Amino acid sequence: MSFGSCQVILKDHLGLRRFVSRVVPRNWNLFQKQQRVEVAREMLSQGDSFLKWIITGDETCICAFDTETAQQASEWRCVVHYEFLPTGQTVNKDYYLSVMRRLREAIRQKRPEM
Repeated sequence: MSFGSCQVILKDHLGLRRFVSRVVPRNWNLFQKQQRVEVAREMLSQGDSFLKWIITGDETCICAFDTETAQQASEWRCVVHYEFLPTGQTVNKDYYLSVMRRLREAIRQKRPEM
């Protein structure tokens, strides 16, 4: 998927905009804002314990890498799941959902407490 296509989907279809290098919803209603505040307060009330429940994602294009360096990085970052896009495969809804299912299963296996 091209950068331009991603921009169109994010901006025109999902109503998101770039704000301080982050993509955020353009128009939140009052309920959505209140929900976000409520979740943030709940997380803050738990101290640092909520941090163990956060899993972040990154879509990175790697042309070549040093195996030892990649292994060290995965240990340091506690990689739960990774996979490579097969040659010729495009990322569409069905492919993305299949990746999310595999990610969910990896989380169940590697972080059963979640």
